[in-house]
Amino acid sequence: MIAEGVQGAVTGSEDVRVTRMLKADDLPLLANAPDAMQSRLVVYARSKHLNINTEKSEVVHFNSKRGAQVPTFMLGGATLQCCDSLKHLGMTYHRTLNMTASSEHAAIPMLAAAHRIHGFVRDTALCDRPFASLWLAKAYVVPAGMYGCQVWSSGFLREGDVFRPTLQTLHLNFFKGTLANWAVLHEFAHKPLQFYWFRAAISFYNELLSSDSTTLKQTLHADLKLVLWAKTPGL
Repeated sequence: MIAEGVQGAVTGSEDVRVTRMLKADDLPLLANAPDAMQSRLVVYARSKHLNINTEKSEVVHFNSKRGAQVPTFMLGGATLQCCDSLKHLGMTYHRTLNMTASSEHAAIPMLAAAHRIHGFVRDTALCDRPFASLWLAKAYVVPAGMYGCQVWSSGFLREGDVFRPTLQTLHLNFFKGTLANWAVLHEFAHKPLQFYWFRAAISFYNELLSSDSTTLKQTLHADLKLVLWAKTPGL
């Protein structure tokens, strides 16, 4: 058993602990104490009869400061190297849990989509039809900047933050030199990315509320308790 003798990582609910997250061929192991995590790594590798390439294995110490003394993890007699970020299910998580870093990672597919659209418009002689480019941008550029936004966009959903994110600047750059204001977006029949992010986050939250899964409901309640705990002074 890969969870044998391990309580799992704590959550916002005292009666809910998480030992692992199974996602197809992806399996994050979770623990609160360094010795428990070290034990889990060894037990898992042994139980699955795995020969792990330690040169391609890295460790991220979340909520750690640069230069801080952090635990060392080993496998097969080799020390695992530390890095600042982790890419998991297509989303980048920085060790500081700064969601800005995660959002900027989404700029890569967004820029790629804009580049392909510019090339398509040029190759198909659509340059004299600007609304074709605008429609293509809404259909391809905007969705490309939304992957994982239910998680990383939470810091950009406040009033007044509409034009702060880097992704919104890239969105406006597609219009070539226009000012960052509501009038420009309305003239081109576009909405701020904040609108799409907010809609995706609310849809995700409503799906959690209506889910029949006991595990999902426990996860939601635990996350809400964590948020309340973080906002309570003196805790």
